[in-house]
Amino acid sequence: MSVDSVITNSDLEKPFRIFVGYDSREDLAFEVCRYSILKRSSIPVEVIPIKQSELRQNKLFWRERNKLESTEFSFTRFLTPFLANYEGWAVFVDCDFLYLGDMKDLRDLIDDKYALMCVKHDYTPKEATKMDGVVQTVYPRKNWSSMVLYNCGHRKNRILTPEFVNTESGAYLHRFQWVEDDEIGSVPFVWNFLVGHNRVVDGDPGTYPKAIHYTSGGPWFEAWRNCEFGDLWVKELEEYQKEKTSNEQEVRGQKRIFHDPCYGYGGGLVVLIELLKSLESTFNLEDLDTFFAVKKEKTSPSAPKPRAMTTRSSKSTKKRKGVDTVDLEEPSDISIPDLLKKVSAKYASEKEQIEKQIEDLEDQRKIFTAKAGHYEKELAKVKKQMKDMEATYKLQFKEHIDGAKKSAAIAVLRAKIQLVNQAKADGVDSLAKNMKEWGKILATLAGDKVEASVDVNKAGEVGETSEAGEVEVTGTDAGVVEQEVQMGDDDNDAKV
Repeated sequence: MSVDSVITNSDLEKPFRIFVGYDSREDLAFEVCRYSILKRSSIPVEVIPIKQSELRQNKLFWRERNKLESTEFSFTRFLTPFLANYEGWAVFVDCDFLYLGDMKDLRDLIDDKYALMCVKHDYTPKEATKMDGVVQTVYPRKNWSSMVLYNCGHRKNRILTPEFVNTESGAYLHRFQWVEDDEIGSVPFVWNFLVGHNRVVDGDPGTYPKAIHYTSGGPWFEAWRNCEFGDLWVKELEEYQKEKTSNEQEVRGQKRIFHDPCYGYGGGLVVLIELLKSLESTFNLEDLDTFFAVKKEKTSPSAPKPRAMTTRSSKSTKKRKGVDTVDLEEPSDISIPDLLKKVSAKYASEKEQIEKQIEDLEDQRKIFTAKAGHYEKELAKVKKQMKDMEATYKLQFKEHIDGAKKSAAIAVLRAKIQLVNQAKADGVDSLAKNMKEWGKILATLAGDKVEASVDVNKAGEVGETSEAGEVEVTGTDAGVVEQEVQMGDDDNDAKV
């Protein structure tokens, strides 16, 4: 996950993690969803997009997409506990949400006795298609998985590994079948308010949505421009774009001072600090304080009002939030050297915080890489075991078939010989000539000694047993014997 993909609204305490399903067709929906979360949250939160392209690149997701998947996060959503390192609680939410409530209120609903919590909708869509023409599917517990509070450390959720998510069926995953029903906690429907399904009751504030879900399609799709609550999303979009433009202008102003072509933004802080140090060693900064000092005598009315000096490059002298100014009309309480030191210390501290964030993200990347390597080795081991087992089973199956054919042939010949002996005992000798050939074949197959009462003369030649367990007979009545032995094989094959 890149540095730009993780956004927090505070570094003062451990943030509440919110994983948002990302679809390249709905980038604007994701941006507005993220903006609405950060704007209204009174607790530190961390908004993390789940991008299928990044997961594939890191070999954490390799499942082929089928025609029933309406978004890129249809399956990747179930990697939330894995991506959270199976620690604490985390939220997954589709990108087509607009948050009107405080994330603190959602976090306060958490109950550690559950493996996961969600809004338990009883929802059957009316439309045949949704979004930009995607086929609408109907299945039990539909939309339960669109907003889920995961108890990532729960033992049942540890089954949600990349291998499991990449191979298990969609029905199994979206119905939460890896947990028992009593391990699924309930969240009020206002936290997953389905547009076109849920309704606001006049005079009942408990029915007003805290998170609007444009499940069939939102205003970012042409076909859904005028959907219910669409005006709220459009208003949020306008606010987001206005703030984005303002931030970009401010960043451009900062880059004029703090951007270095060799080190990039942030790296220029190092250059600034080194420059301040060199100035301090070259000049007597106490003289600068004297130079900029204003006499205590009252300024002449005709004299022009001195402008303000700011620590940021700006055409305006208006004092803005976060900009330290020094008014030259009155003597400053902070000397020039102290002011420069203060600026240096401030940006050195910010640089240290940025480096710490980069270091933490690098540690996470190493963990994911190590996990991916481990899983690849385990997969190769399982594939080898399956291949070995397949070869063993094939050999055993062949041996069983060959043995069965041989046993069937022996049984048939013994039965025929027994019939001839019985006929001879009764004084009927019509089958005596066939008896000679059958005795030879039986001796070859079973290795038995023919009974003394059977006279075996040289009436033909017996060939060797073939690999299929059949016997080639030459001589008198060879065709008859071969046909009968083959008949015994067919009987045996039918039983198998």
